[in-house]
Amino acid sequence: MTRSRHRLAGSVAAVLCLVAAACSGASDPDGSVAETDERPPIILISLDTFRRDALGAEGPGGGTLTPHLDALGADSVTFTAARAQIPFTLASHMSMFTGLYPDVHGVAAEDRRLPERIATLPEILREVGYDTHGVVTNIWMKPVFGFGRGFDSYEKLDHGLTYAPRVTAQGLARLDEVLAAGGRPFLFLHYLDAHSDWKTAGNTLPYFAPEPYLQPFAGLDPADFCDAEGNCATDFMMEADAQRRSVEPQTIAAMRALYLLGIRYLDDELGLLFDALRERGLYDEALIIVVSDHGEEFREHAAFGHTQTYDECLAVPLLVKLPGNGGGGRKVDTPVQTVDLLPTVLDLIGLRPRTPVQGRSLATSLRGGGRATGPAGKPVALGQELDRPERFAFVRDGLKLIHDRSDGHTELYDLAADPGERRDLSEARPDQARALLDALLALLEENRGLREILAPEGAASFEGALTDEEIERLRALGYLR
Repeated sequence: MTRSRHRLAGSVAAVLCLVAAACSGASDPDGSVAETDERPPIILISLDTFRRDALGAEGPGGGTLTPHLDALGADSVTFTAARAQIPFTLASHMSMFTGLYPDVHGVAAEDRRLPERIATLPEILREVGYDTHGVVTNIWMKPVFGFGRGFDSYEKLDHGLTYAPRVTAQGLARLDEVLAAGGRPFLFLHYLDAHSDWKTAGNTLPYFAPEPYLQPFAGLDPADFCDAEGNCATDFMMEADAQRRSVEPQTIAAMRALYLLGIRYLDDELGLLFDALRERGLYDEALIIVVSDHGEEFREHAAFGHTQTYDECLAVPLLVKLPGNGGGGRKVDTPVQTVDLLPTVLDLIGLRPRTPVQGRSLATSLRGGGRATGPAGKPVALGQELDRPERFAFVRDGLKLIHDRSDGHTELYDLAADPGERRDLSEARPDQARALLDALLALLEENRGLREILAPEGAASFEGALTDEEIERLRALGYLR
């Protein structure tokens, strides 16, 4: 058994269980999970590519861009220092579903599938009587990677420039089926609308929203987002990075504004979803979680898209609306992670993970108690870079360390004084940098030990997960080079 860095959330307390055998699913002596009719409906909403500072951001004409999410926040506990584990849809969502860091579950490429011995959130929920349904949009969310496990239905929608109305309609249809049958729903909805888009006959913009939302850019010339070689939309950004080409500040500002208008469109669609939940009498009684898999960068650190470990890529919104809306409007500034979602959901409904997890339950914080903590009783967050997997970020005590194990390069940032991560303090504060580096390396070593237990041969390798057409679409979205 390793040290207490890995914590399992149960209905009574966090329990260490880093052993080769599976963890018990409940406190019953025989290991069975006790049935209850009091468990709430659960709705988990993932907003792809939604950076944390887009929540409540001001629009071109003034006022918030996200009035409906803001209203949800008034009924929710908002974690203002939440971070994803990696800026990559596939690996980030797998961490949400398993409670494990990416370098433990290993599902971070198109030829990797989650090992069968690692339990997922929908599998556990279905075992205790939930009717589990998912509607997703991103190719990386295909069931073949392991996401489909535990779902009664899991639907991947066809590609398009807008997704939200289809996601909502399909999700509500499944929800109505469950309610008509007297079931208890777990609904997972994945929205892609904030993501950058590819060039099509109807689009050359890097971020797309329906026409009414583009009115602030009525005079916009779409050619501004195409280069001399005809690369437009996401390709324009990716080629600019690949060629290390400068982009005019006003063009970058316009790209960010287009991204935020897509956020506004998505928020309006979410408002329709929340209204539909109210009409069905589910909004108040449900556990509703809104989260993102990663953010988006606009050359704050010399890149577009989402690949790096700076907070424009890792900082995400996390809103948790408890049944009965308890704690509504409260904000928690403790560093938390999306890997905490699985143990938190299970803890809130009186269950423990049945296989080892690394996330920690946030239930105590949600209920207004003490802070959820990590190693040595201190809140921490771990992040990993997409293109350079040996480059990690580690947050503790208001400081953020970025360290590349391949070349030893290290950066240190004081997040309170420098939230934009502009001033590297690694040389000015060597003792603090060394302390965080020691803690990071110890955590990565424990990750290695847990990986040897859960996936001694790594994530299952297989071929054929993606079709040629899907590979081309992922290239057009900047995921594959």
